Amino acid sequence: MKLKQSTTRLLYTPSVCTVWIEGEHTKMQSKREKQRTNVSLTPANLTAARELGLNVSAISDAAVAEAVRVARAEAWAAENASAISERRAWIDANGTPLADLQVLRSD
Repeated sequence: MKLKQSTTRLLYTPSVCTVWIEGEHTKMQSKREKQRTNVSLTPANLTAARELGLNVSAISDAAVAEAVRVARAEAWAAENASAISERRAWIDANGTPLADLQVLRSD
């Protein structure tokens, strides 16, 4: 019986640990890379989070990261809207490139 080799690798830099697990790439930040800030929460949410043992800092960081990702995607789409529109118009007029070589056709 042949065992599958593990593809997990850890690559260390002074402040970031990069993990590769079977093709997935994740960055884990060390504590010294984080910066303190104040966040205002409603008392009910803070109390509930503490009672449930939730890490408010990690949840806040994840929410901000998601908001940044969405804002960057929206900014990119707005910045490239004319090019995307021109490309769609070209495809409407000329068809998709290499369409005649498609193996799976929908018609």
